Amino acid sequence: MGEPKYIRFLFNPEKQLFAVQASDRKDSECFYVPKCSENDWNFVINSIPMLRIIWKVCKWDEEKSYRISGTYHAECNLVVFDLKQAVTLMMNETE
Repeated sequence: MGEPKYIRFLFNPEKQLFAVQASDRKDSECFYVPKCSENDWNFVINSIPMLRIIWKVCKWDEEKSYRISGTYHAECNLVVFDLKQAVTLMMNETE
């Protein structure tokens, strides 16, 4: 995805697919991506309402954490996550 200025979250509840798409322009549904230095790539961007919808649609246990690998699609400059492929993490894996 390179170093986009903005990203947007996309969600298809019927197919249980989630995507993060890079954008160079600010739209109402976009989030600003902070600049990172070589020493610090740690930042958090999230949407609590979207997370709640995803957990409900996927019927995930709110007491657990999940990991999903994404697939990059260069033609759309986005990463797609198949939420049906989520793996439950053990408590020590989230630390």
